[in-house]
Amino acid sequence: MNNGANNRFNYYYDSGKNELVYYKKTKKKNGFLKNFLLGVLIIGLTAGSFTLGNAFAAKNVEDKVQELLAKELQSAEQGSTTVLNASNQNISLITDAAGGSNEDNTIAIIEEVSKAVVSINTKMKTDYYFGGGGSGSGVIIYEDDTKIYIVTNNHVIDGAGAVSISVDDDILVTANYVGTNESEDIAVISVTKSEMIAAGITDYKIAKFANSTALKVGQTVIAIGNAAGEGKSATKGIISAVNKDITIEGITLNVLQTDAAINPGNSGGALVDMSGSVVGINTAKYSGAGMGRGAIEGMGYSIPSNKVKELVEGMISGTATGQQEPTTPYLGISGDDVTQDMAATYNVPFGAYVSRVSEKSNLVKAGLKSGDIIVAINDVTVSSYEDLKVQIQKHTVGTEVEIEVYRLSEKGNLKFKTVLQSYNELNRF
Repeated sequence: MNNGANNRFNYYYDSGKNELVYYKKTKKKNGFLKNFLLGVLIIGLTAGSFTLGNAFAAKNVEDKVQELLAKELQSAEQGSTTVLNASNQNISLITDAAGGSNEDNTIAIIEEVSKAVVSINTKMKTDYYFGGGGSGSGVIIYEDDTKIYIVTNNHVIDGAGAVSISVDDDILVTANYVGTNESEDIAVISVTKSEMIAAGITDYKIAKFANSTALKVGQTVIAIGNAAGEGKSATKGIISAVNKDITIEGITLNVLQTDAAINPGNSGGALVDMSGSVVGINTAKYSGAGMGRGAIEGMGYSIPSNKVKELVEGMISGTATGQQEPTTPYLGISGDDVTQDMAATYNVPFGAYVSRVSEKSNLVKAGLKSGDIIVAINDVTVSSYEDLKVQIQKHTVGTEVEIEVYRLSEKGNLKFKTVLQSYNELNRF
């Protein structure tokens, strides 16, 4: 039986167990605390039926409270939370001076892991000039005598003409291409130690990687990365699901799901457990509305650390390509469908609209430009960007093909011959 419970002050007197439990707030004045404890005792005794047995029990409780009062008052001055059990006199102290032991651990983890997380800045190259830029994150995974290696998402560096990293969100160091795997959305870049030293950067860490197969739903995790390109920040949550498949732009990834906030710029950053070990590389978040119930929040995704290690080790050691097979061909362009509205407004044919041509694409020399519309390959009609990809993948790297395009300024079709390239070749910077 629980008599005299008082949720406001977080204490109760349990007459059934003859037990007084009281959670003290920090730094209470001595006089108030003493009166408060005695008041609790009175409330507990008068709230139910009063018997002679209860009276003896109450006397025992009062005596024990008085014995513990001196220790309680001393703890109060030290800013601690003390749980008093008047039945067996057990005392448990939970430090509260700096937010609690769990919070202290979170702070220490973020401070330490942040030294292994970098902000990534990219500049795109389009038609021989630098275009827009992007931002992302990376995790320092390995170092040798001359280089420091950083894992990130492939989509962070895809199409970049230049990439730089920053450990302190201030000083930038030029990064170099190592390898990519588009189908797993993983890439590795490197910086030279000599450039890091010349820039005065020495306070960095090599991240520790955990066994992601041991993760459980409900386990606490922290996401650290360059959110929104504003510099490194951290969010906290739990593992919401494991071994989950998601499809992004036609690529299916097996991922971890977390409710720790994952935002643009977090891509390539670290998801760590409460030992400070990386359990995943953040890659995406679910955005949009669901089932007419408003915006969906708390659905972020990370590539499991075991998969990351498997891919990265191959890229760094050179024993595996860690990238698309050499036989997978690419044109080196980005694009979209020509919509009905576009076709009607500009009086252009349906096809694959070219929004960007990679500086490394053979089509640059051939003469293809942004704004062109690809309408055929080897005389096979192309009516959408998806059609274009299907036709391209019928060939192999090194194959020469003829691309037919419609150019609005020419008010007609042009033809270009080009040699298909590998993804790796097109993405070096």
